[in-house]
Amino acid sequence: MSYQRTERALYGQQSSSIRDAAKRREVKIRQYKAEKDLRTRIEVIRRRRRRLVPEDRSLSDFDLRATLLLLRLFYAQACAQLEAVDQEIQLLRNAPTPPPLPKPPTDERQEETKDQEGMWRLEAAQKPPSRGPLLDPHGKVGTDKYGCELS
Repeated sequence: MSYQRTERALYGQQSSSIRDAAKRREVKIRQYKAEKDLRTRIEVIRRRRRRLVPEDRSLSDFDLRATLLLLRLFYAQACAQLEAVDQEIQLLRNAPTPPPLPKPPTDERQEETKDQEGMWRLEAAQKPPSRGPLLDPHGKVGTDKYGCELS
């Protein structure tokens, strides 16, 4: 089965490892043509299979050949995808590290606004402790941190 050796040799070499651009292009073209040839052969077998009389549709040489051709096509596609993934990994390894993100500038006015908003919200007001007296030792109602009376 010489096509196995030919395909192994064709897809065994990674085009990305070839330094000469013309040779790399030639390898890519040969791989593309081999894949196209497999697709054409599969389509021819499918057409012939459709022409068969329904009673002759048992497992035949057409099915076996189509299966083998599909396996060869999947092998070719898997090799191409593995090479693409390998190239992507190499790109990521050689990519420069991104600069650290700058910290957003702090705006004192925003912090002051947040404090003022909290002072006027009812949810933000602290409730008196659930234990103990509501009046302080002088008989006055307690106040929160903003000086508001607690009731």
